[in-house]
Amino acid sequence: LVATEDAKTGAFAVRKGPSVPNAPRAVQKSGSRPDETKNTDEVLQLEKFEVTAIGQNYVNQDAIQAKRSYAQIYDSISQDDIGKLPDVNIADSFRRIAGISAVNDEDEGRFVLARGIHPSLNHVTFEGMAVATHDAFGGGGRNVNLETIPASSVRRLEAFKTFTPNMDGGSIGAYLNLTTRSASDRKGVYAVAGASIGYYTQRDVPGRNHPPSTRAQLAYGQNFGANDRFGLMISVEDFRKSRDQVKIIQDGYSYFNAAGASTGTPLNGNGYAAPNQFRWYVYNNDLSRTGINAKFEFNPSSRFRSYLSFYRFRQQDDEDRHGHQIVSLTGMSGQAATRGTYASGRSEVSFTHNDIRRKLDGAHYHAEFTPGSVHKVTVDAAYSETRYLNSTPFIGFRTPANALLGLTYDSGALIQTYRFNNGGAAAFLGNPANYALDNYNHRELKTEEYVQNHRITYGYNRQGEQGPWGFEMGADFKRLDRRVNIDRYNWANTSFRLSSASRTLAYTPPGRAEPFLFLDDVGFGGLFKGGTGTGFTLAQPSSFEQSAEGDFKYIEDITATYLMGTYQTKRFRAIGGLRYEDVQATAKTFRRLVAPVPDQFVPIDVPTGYDNLLPSGTASYELTTRLWLRAGVSRSVGRPDPSDISTLERVSADAARESSLC
Repeated sequence: LVATEDAKTGAFAVRKGPSVPNAPRAVQKSGSRPDETKNTDEVLQLEKFEVTAIGQNYVNQDAIQAKRSYAQIYDSISQDDIGKLPDVNIADSFRRIAGISAVNDEDEGRFVLARGIHPSLNHVTFEGMAVATHDAFGGGGRNVNLETIPASSVRRLEAFKTFTPNMDGGSIGAYLNLTTRSASDRKGVYAVAGASIGYYTQRDVPGRNHPPSTRAQLAYGQNFGANDRFGLMISVEDFRKSRDQVKIIQDGYSYFNAAGASTGTPLNGNGYAAPNQFRWYVYNNDLSRTGINAKFEFNPSSRFRSYLSFYRFRQQDDEDRHGHQIVSLTGMSGQAATRGTYASGRSEVSFTHNDIRRKLDGAHYHAEFTPGSVHKVTVDAAYSETRYLNSTPFIGFRTPANALLGLTYDSGALIQTYRFNNGGAAAFLGNPANYALDNYNHRELKTEEYVQNHRITYGYNRQGEQGPWGFEMGADFKRLDRRVNIDRYNWANTSFRLSSASRTLAYTPPGRAEPFLFLDDVGFGGLFKGGTGTGFTLAQPSSFEQSAEGDFKYIEDITATYLMGTYQTKRFRAIGGLRYEDVQATAKTFRRLVAPVPDQFVPIDVPTGYDNLLPSGTASYELTTRLWLRAGVSRSVGRPDPSDISTLERVSADAARESSLC
């Protein structure tokens, strides 16, 4: 037998070779016929077989093959042989690629950074087509939120770090692409199922009676019809995670001179930073994430291939956030490098409920027509939409500033600590009657984005079948429609005390000696009675103004054409060309007239537009079968966020413009 390894694929082929002199012969069994005893290379009738890697070896081999097929600087991560990526969402999986990291919220990735560049400067696609986004928390940025997409929904995550003319000009950090599974990936029926169960929560934190966290996923694919011309792939996942946790947040500092007077900034201070607040939060959170994506394929011949795909992803966060903090510390004395004494402070108790619902839906039609071995026409039409809904009531109580809450801090350790200067501080801090209602507001945020993306391309000799030269040209159109609407209601009740709506739970968080005060949100709601409770009044001017000042609608049309040439030999490949993009956008926002009570908001349209000619080139050279040299140069454009164009314009009472960016 002769075994050989394919230098490019890594597969081993074993073939029947010439007889080896003095090789051992098969042993004849007793009672067997003479013709049953044969030479070993006669018994083995197998001409060829492949040794296929599975598990993590499959992941690595698949990624290497994908990397070799591109001239750009490119990396990817693929599913393993049981059909799942190693993380629960897409952002977490992307960070396993060199040069890519994730921006976390809580314990999961949300956005992706490439080479340390801001996430809004990446271009993210689903099967090569633009995907809608609602930014982080329904904002006006271009950050593509990948937290909503289950990891099991994709086959490969791709990161292009050098760019070619057929890519969107908004790629600066990286061009990130999510490729889904296909029924054509494997012959016959493909079915994978998985499930897991466990706990994510801090069990000693008071909160909800959480059930165990669970994850279940199923993928099914099959080709059918004459010559397997039809294919169907469906992937489904359900993920539920419950957790309680406590956070110690240390993020505020004050600066003083040698006499103890505040300087506001460190520039004129004594060189020491003094922590000016000590904050603790108890979180109770239930998260659910569901996703389904399906792909129907129609491949009647080798000259025509097509598919129609759909995806539908949902995520809901149901979070209670209890806060108890010491803030507004003033009156510095005896300050040193890591110590100082404040004369007074105040305490706050708060409750926030976040009911956050995220939705992402989309559809994509793709067709490839290959009339000859060197000609290829592709047509794509895609639609994507996202909705972000956040209903957030906030209730805040505070004490007046009091010398009993003066303290001495120590910032020398990892967790900053303090001790009160007065013996009665703990009793004052823990008495709900000392806390008056400072702020009760309810905020409803709704963000929607609708994206259309259409493309047509023609390529000639892209694979080098007829000589080294080839080219591709194409046209691309994308429309982005972002809408943000805020409704806010502010209520006041100067006589309401925390003692009317407090909850007794015996819990002392780490980093402090005094028990944590909890607000009873259900009891508070019973006394509020939808605004009809005793003493509650709606602050109408501020409610109206804060509802209107963040609303906008932004529409952006990007029309692009490109032409690129290719050159390739056995070891060398190069791609270069030009991309032209024309951007026309209109923001519908408000001009705020300051003076009447409440302020007046006049609708205005803000048109804008720009165009760019974007050259790019990239090349790769195979030094050895295991060593490649790649280089690329390109020009990209950093597009402004929708909120940058949709900025509120503020005009004073005498009609003099105060600020066009506020």
